[in-house]
Amino acid sequence: MPRKRKQGGYGLLDVLLALSLTTVILLILIPMGIRYYQKKQVDEYVASLKSTIVQMQLYQYHKTSQEGFSSNPFFPEFMDSWPASFDALMLDYGGAFKELCGPLNEAAGACVRPDTVPFTTQKLTLEQVMGPTNKVYLVIPTSTLPDDGPRARWGLPLLAIPEAQLRTNGDIQINLRPLTKSIMYDEFLRKDGSVHLTNDWDVGGNHAIVNTKDVTILNSDSTQKIVSRGLSETTTLKHGEWLKKPSCPTGTEPRIWLALGYINVSNRYTLTGSQKPFIDTETTTHWEVGLEVRVENNETGEFAISNDGEILAITQCK
Repeated sequence: MPRKRKQGGYGLLDVLLALSLTTVILLILIPMGIRYYQKKQVDEYVASLKSTIVQMQLYQYHKTSQEGFSSNPFFPEFMDSWPASFDALMLDYGGAFKELCGPLNEAAGACVRPDTVPFTTQKLTLEQVMGPTNKVYLVIPTSTLPDDGPRARWGLPLLAIPEAQLRTNGDIQINLRPLTKSIMYDEFLRKDGSVHLTNDWDVGGNHAIVNTKDVTILNSDSTQKIVSRGLSETTTLKHGEWLKKPSCPTGTEPRIWLALGYINVSNRYTLTGSQKPFIDTETTTHWEVGLEVRVENNETGEFAISNDGEILAITQCK
């Protein structure tokens, strides 16, 4: 009579082990997910705030260039060139500078008003300060954040915005400057070079960069190649002399082209027509050049090789 096999199953120990592993995984993944969401929330708000600042600068530029308001902060009408409120930014000029979003539409989730702050119920404010130099500030109520991790999480990225400063009460102010005096980019380019311009810079069309004193290109060994001296270098050498290879930008390598400078043939010889500059030896850092000029001895009629002359060496990074 066949014996019945006892059906196996999961024991209590197996279940507890599986639950323990699941708990460990969740303890790792949940904080990672929370940090990702928090960073994404901060990045999106900083990008939105930068966009709002640019739209306010464009509004101000329109009023100064089209309606005659002064862009000079020493004149009182400088204040009137900026939008008087966030509603004015959305309503003036038919909403050309910011899409209209009313409180009811925002409550319904249809849009987000430009003065909304994601970490507090307080709003962004515009503040005008009269003085020898009139100023307009965008004020972010970061003082509502607890003075711990959340304040740093929001405050540090917001303080990285150009013209942002921390007030004594914990709020952050951003000095709004005319668009002609400030350029918003992935990195803010200041005239004094205090912040580097990174990533690609496309000036568009066939425009040029003019009136610069000089431009340099970074070489792979951290030296700089000066454009005003030419990206190709010409050197005069003699037979057997060594030429150091130029440092080149990453992705390129040094190349050399040789040409005859002049040759010197004494009265004892006649040039036969064969003249050749060449690379005699090459190392990782230098070239040794050579010169062969075939001549005929006028007395004996024997052929010989002369090395008397100069070689033009043109080097370039390609």
